[in-house]
Amino acid sequence: MGLFNKNCALETLELENARVYPLYKASSPVSVKGALYHPDTPRKFEQLREMRLPLPGKPLSVATDKAFLQKQPIPRKKLDGHHLYAGPFFRHYGHFMAESVHRLWAYLDAPDQYEGVLVCPQPLKGTQRAKKADELPAYFTAIMQYFGVPADKVRLVNKPLLVERLTVPTQASTFGDTPPTGATVS
Repeated sequence: MGLFNKNCALETLELENARVYPLYKASSPVSVKGALYHPDTPRKFEQLREMRLPLPGKPLSVATDKAFLQKQPIPRKKLDGHHLYAGPFFRHYGHFMAESVHRLWAYLDAPDQYEGVLVCPQPLKGTQRAKKADELPAYFTAIMQYFGVPADKVRLVNKPLLVERLTVPTQASTFGDTPPTGATVS
């Protein structure tokens, strides 16, 4: 496909009763306040990124604000079935391409095993949230189609969810050029 870093080890993590939270207003690519939280999640499955100016040998940092997520109540709404975690959706096209689509490689490997693909979009304005994928920028839908994800499988996370079974792929790329899964994570 050409989108992914060929130096990274592509792995998946299977979680039961994983918590997935919407992105809260203060979320950014540097500090993700929302998305996946599970106490057994190894760091390489978190949202990773490089410093703004990558330096050789500089470790990746974890952008997920786990302290914030630990304080959130356990979701009451349960989503049954097996789903794929696609991560946060940052509305800026460059951040979307560099930091939001790189977990979809796992969908390409086995699309029929997932009942849905979970995406945590940034709020549209203030705390207003998109209810359907077609309320997001057109490039979101085009990229999901490129990866073969049908519109009816896209699940926007607008409320905290407890997901029965969740596959979490590693990122196949990060913002910068450090391989995400073989690199040191600070």
